[in-house]
Amino acid sequence: MQRAQSKKTAWIIGIIGVVVAVVAACVAVFVFYLPQRGAEPQASAETAAAEASPSPSESTKVTPSTTDPMEVIRNYEDFMMKYADFAEMLNSQDGMPASKAEEYTDWLASFDDMMAQFDAVSNSKLTPEQEKYFDEVIDKVDKRMKEATGSELAGIPRSAEEAEKQVEERQKEADRTAGRTSSDGADSDAASSN
Repeated sequence: MQRAQSKKTAWIIGIIGVVVAVVAACVAVFVFYLPQRGAEPQASAETAAAEASPSPSESTKVTPSTTDPMEVIRNYEDFMMKYADFAEMLNSQDGMPASKAEEYTDWLASFDDMMAQFDAVSNSKLTPEQEKYFDEVIDKVDKRMKEATGSELAGIPRSAEEAEKQVEERQKEADRTAGRTSSDGADSDAASSN
């Protein structure tokens, strides 16, 4: 019984983390990547990010810890790499150790600052060097997220079309696996075919 409750708690923590990380990844792409490529107007990206934000403090203005675009990119990389580490732990046989709970909580709390940083630099034009660095960070985060989760669906979209396709694929996967855990997946498939 305790193991089942622990597994349920791990799933809840994992889902919250996935939502936060996906929102952060999308906001980063929309703020830094798409506006320079002309793939989507800035106002639409800001609107989509605001609507997608699960932050409970939406009505509270958060002062960003930095407004330097390069520092924001580095902070984004750090934020996402920490998420990948947590995702990897949650996907492991043992789950996330209790000793990491406080670190995970601190990471979740940093979400508002990360979003405030993106908002603060949303109208900044990146230099070619900054764009190159951001592309490298996106590639590194994309690779790490796929490794940590074992899924291509954890990748970072590079265009609005890719993002839409990824949302559809994630929804299909969520619908397919709804109500299942890794240990009872085969039983659910068998039961649903009867």
